[in-house]
Amino acid sequence: MSCCNSNCNQGRNCQEKPTSNAGDTIVLSLWVIMWIISISAFFFFKPNVHTVTYNCSLAEISPDFPIAVKEECRKVRKLERL
Repeated sequence: MSCCNSNCNQGRNCQEKPTSNAGDTIVLSLWVIMWIISISAFFFFKPNVHTVTYNCSLAEISPDFPIAVKEECRKVRKLERL
């Protein structure tokens, strides 16, 4: 004999109900999919922040350095000499 709940009669057999149904599985699957989409959207749409560094030892001889960078490198070298 198996009892479905604590108020089971000794003379009756009952079938136990499953603890999870298809609706719960679908809801859980949708939540997981939404989390995956939201996390991937965060990485896909994040702002592109790039840092450009220049080697000041090449600033005076390289034509590829912007004038503003050359001026900043001159200031840095001047401060390093002091």
